[in-house]
Amino acid sequence: MVEEIPPAAYALLRAEVLTNWLHLTLIDCDGRELVRLGIASDPRCSVDEVAGTGRIEYRVRVRGDDPDWGGVYPVRIYGYALYDQASGGQAFVERPITPAILETATDGATISIPVYVPTVLIHR
Repeated sequence: MVEEIPPAAYALLRAEVLTNWLHLTLIDCDGRELVRLGIASDPRCSVDEVAGTGRIEYRVRVRGDDPDWGGVYPVRIYGYALYDQASGGQAFVERPITPAILETATDGATISIPVYVPTVLIHR
């Protein structure tokens, strides 16, 4: 018989994600890292837990005039990944997105990244 972890264990898993998955990578169409951002230190990034839902929402707002792009256009963002370290490592979450294309300095995009960690038992 397989035993499911208790709700307290899910709470610990959510805390692990919120505390340690603090590096967000934006990825180009070839799967290459465009930039890796420190969620806790970069004002363009945020992370919030939606109480009672199991949803953790990461968000990054980028603009064409962000220094990461070096003034080279267009910037094509095709995906994201979440890491627990500032460089290297294994992505815990990696997904494609509907492309965000910044063609000028005034273009902008907000990328939302949902992560789900259950809040209650899945099976009863």
